[in-house]
Amino acid sequence: MIQGQTDPAILAELAKGRLREKRDLLAQALSGRFQAHHRFMLIQPLSPIDFLEEQIAKLEAELDEQMRPFQAALTRWDQIPGINLRVAPVILARARHACAAGA
Repeated sequence: MIQGQTDPAILAELAKGRLREKRDLLAQALSGRFQAHHRFMLIQPLSPIDFLEEQIAKLEAELDEQMRPFQAALTRWDQIPGINLRVAPVILARARHACAAGA
């Protein structure tokens, strides 16, 4: 609806899981007068989420770039139970910081 689609039948087809069994009822619920100001009001709370998702994507891209020289080590660490490619860069960063600090 936010993207401009207001046809109840088309929107009901987007249902997933157990809601697909109730597409007819969903189409009835989606019938009505959805106007531009409704779209505006729905977009408002989503704008900060979109911004944050974009920021997260940028940070992840930068992290991937910074970790590129350590890819072989990260791949090995990923094989250790409890450590994955999300945790391994944190361990690497802490280890490098400890070494730089002389600990």
